[in-house]
Amino acid sequence: QALLHPYNLSLLQSQTSLLQAVLASDNKDLHLAIRTCGSIVATYRQLYGSRHPMTGLQLHTLGDLLAAVGHHTDSHRVLAAARDMLRMSHGRDHPIVNDLDRLLDATT
Repeated sequence: QALLHPYNLSLLQSQTSLLQAVLASDNKDLHLAIRTCGSIVATYRQLYGSRHPMTGLQLHTLGDLLAAVGHHTDSHRVLAAARDMLRMSHGRDHPIVNDLDRLLDATT
């Protein structure tokens, strides 16, 4: 990682593969998943912009991970940002947006 630019596409692919592997494993290291997902979000913001649906979807994942480790305030903030982005791209009635609305209602 130190050898590559933080927004290098090969690094992004590696981070995405790592996140998938961690989430698929029986012994999930959720803190590693949160760090990796946060790096992916930062790269997506650089590549796609802070309002792109890909960024919103990755924020949804990050918010879920934060909630899973009990970081409810951070989770709520991240999930609200994801919902706002995905409302613009997918519309208010999309199932992903409805899921985010339910998650946010449950944490308030």
